[in-house]
Amino acid sequence: VYYYFLSRLFKLEIPELAEIRDLVEERIFAAINNSKNFNDCDLEIGLAISALLQIGSSDKRIGGYAARLMDLQAPTGEWKRYEFLSGPARILVWGCEEVTTGLCIEALHLYKKHLSEN
Repeated sequence: VYYYFLSRLFKLEIPELAEIRDLVEERIFAAINNSKNFNDCDLEIGLAISALLQIGSSDKRIGGYAARLMDLQAPTGEWKRYEFLSGPARILVWGCEEVTTGLCIEALHLYKKHLSEN
């Protein structure tokens, strides 16, 4: 979630962010590799795709993530509910199908746009 929100700042073309683009990309892939559930978590895949594309990544793995995300979509059109935010000690947790679905749709839209530009 952190890298997703950080990546949204890249469209502002802040010079200091351009300097750390490669580091952010590296950290996103490290987070993906360290996640035990990445390939089965609709929300993590959607956030990763969006974050990578918003920082300008053109890594070939993004296409595989997009394909996996489409495979995880339910026949009714939504994606599963996952924890998006939590409070201290994880006593309170927030997440719903609508948030996950919206973020997954955004990710696929960005991926489609990326394909048309390249």
